[in-house]
Amino acid sequence: MAVVQYRTKLHEPRRGLCSTWLASISPSDGVKIPLWVKKGSLKFPSDPDTPVIMVGPGTGVAPFHAAIEESAALNKTGICLFFGCRGKNTDFYFHEEWAELEKRGILTLFTAFSRDQEDKIYVQHRIKENAAFVWDLINIKQAYFYLAGNAKSMPTQVTDALKEVFQKEGTMSSEEAEQYLIMLEKSSIVIFHKAQGANQMDNVYYLKLTICLWAEQKKNRWNGFLHSLLCTAGDCQNTQAFAAFYWMQSLGRQKCSIQPLQFFIRRMWCSKVASGPHTEYILISSS
Repeated sequence: MAVVQYRTKLHEPRRGLCSTWLASISPSDGVKIPLWVKKGSLKFPSDPDTPVIMVGPGTGVAPFHAAIEESAALNKTGICLFFGCRGKNTDFYFHEEWAELEKRGILTLFTAFSRDQEDKIYVQHRIKENAAFVWDLINIKQAYFYLAGNAKSMPTQVTDALKEVFQKEGTMSSEEAEQYLIMLEKSSIVIFHKAQGANQMDNVYYLKLTICLWAEQKKNRWNGFLHSLLCTAGDCQNTQAFAAFYWMQSLGRQKCSIQPLQFFIRRMWCSKVASGPHTEYILISSS
């Protein structure tokens, strides 16, 4: 998990609640951390002889690290991993473990260290550089392809790289490569597991919202409540906040369902909370 720490365009400091708290504690502190495990969407092939291509830049490599450990314990081979991070000396946490698995013939590893040279190199560049190898695994050996990581631009760039591989090595047109990828996705041979990034946990954990709401009968009092909420959240310059504000104005004359309001407040507050991981917000309007 990456520690979320940055400055906004207005140079205000922002820190992730959960990641900053986790980074501040030591195993010797004896702190117990509650965890909830959800059923994952990554289903690996039942046939142990089926090759697997995994693309996991940054924290997206976490599920693949677990899968590689399991395969190593069972002496399975045919695992190919494209791993990317900023620097070899700063973020390449599993290099000794993976180097040993390469020697045993269990893992084939391709790395992309984006900040170690002037021109940035990402996992999609390594995929295109090894187009013949990737095409042979997918088209001839029927390998499964998995992608996990940030859901911004990376999945699209990796998808484009795959289609370039299909066009170059499979002599396909652009349209044929597109259809081939769609067919692989429908067959669950290509699986994209898109997370929202490392700060996703920060937006959820320790953001406890208790809401008791009945719509204000007087519209100006309701507007004042919402305006104060937005100003306190510090998101008044955010266009989404303005849109949500006007949307909530229209609900001011009627009884509101709790779910959209809960979603609204959570979105407004998740990047602004600065008073600690155990803060509870109680927002009440008079009936």
